[in-house]
Amino acid sequence: MASWSVPKPFDAVIAVTYRCNARCQMCNIWQVKDHDDCQPQHYRNIPNTLRHINISGGEPFLRVDLPEIVRVVAERNPTAHILVSSNGFQPSRTVEAVRKMMGYHNKLGVGISIDGIGAKHDGSSRGSSLRRRRTTSLPTRARSCCLWFRSN
Repeated sequence: MASWSVPKPFDAVIAVTYRCNARCQMCNIWQVKDHDDCQPQHYRNIPNTLRHINISGGEPFLRVDLPEIVRVVAERNPTAHILVSSNGFQPSRTVEAVRKMMGYHNKLGVGISIDGIGAKHDGSSRGSSLRRRRTTSLPTRARSCCLWFRSN
């Protein structure tokens, strides 16, 4: 009988919530009403072979315990690059959470999803007029913005 093994995963996208403060036309995740978010300790069960982890959702920064989730994921995969994907609607909350997360992991990034500049980005595709004020400091030709942070 032939023997074979299943390769160990090295990439993962982890949706930590279905809640979202945007109403994007291309995504209906915000319409999911009946769900429970996993508790941070549940993430101790993810594989420890991951090299690239995208923490996504919904909007991950709506979770007050996001820094704790990142801590658990980073403890499980200390050499992995961790990217938190966001819509960027809550810059103050994001900065506060990233400061905490930097204490837990030194290969951390935040990806901000944008559709375009000005009216294209502010249009109905995201379902909110808050967009223009929130993204005015982003690069003018970017389709997405990804910031990587490293602690000393």
